[in-house]
Amino acid sequence: MLDLTFFKDQTIVLSFDGCTEPDGGPNYVADRRVEIHDTYVAQQIYETKGYDQHSYITIERKVIGWDCIHYRVSIRFGTLGGQGYDFTVTKGLFGLRFDGSMEWIM
Repeated sequence: MLDLTFFKDQTIVLSFDGCTEPDGGPNYVADRRVEIHDTYVAQQIYETKGYDQHSYITIERKVIGWDCIHYRVSIRFGTLGGQGYDFTVTKGLFGLRFDGSMEWIM
């Protein structure tokens, strides 16, 4: 996973919506400040703790087709702080192709 030093004083709540957590459980995230929860539990944490020492990363599968998958990654770290990205993984004759773009920032 990417460098999480930006969130140095935060607990990061990572959730997956519409897709399963990658194999390896929490071991694929070296940073112990990352908590992995389903979207329901992540929402409960947000409702009780908000952004007080918590940031939220959600990976959401938007669409799955016969040759591609679309994901949205939302990174929220404050009431007016966050970024959203859309990614597409396409399977073609020459293997997988990955495309992504920033879709929103606040």
